[in-house]
Amino acid sequence: MTELLLRRGAHADVPDSEGRLPSDALRGSSSEAASKRQVHLVSFLSLKCLAARAMVEQALPLKGQALPPNMEDFLRLHMTEQQQKTVFN
Repeated sequence: MTELLLRRGAHADVPDSEGRLPSDALRGSSSEAASKRQVHLVSFLSLKCLAARAMVEQALPLKGQALPPNMEDFLRLHMTEQQQKTVFN
């Protein structure tokens, strides 16, 4: 299912409400069919997604920064709720 969502345009690096990434679901799949079929996540990542993840991982404090609204929304998309509280509050 994860592979289908990625092929249809889902972001490969957006955490769910519990902070899990699609790569976590792919790693957790233990069926023989799934292990024969590998999904290379790098082919589903854009440069701007990689940059957003780097900013999130560095926990750069962005409160009070003059970010364009679309950039803030894009960054929030790549964060868990806890990360959003840390970075934007």
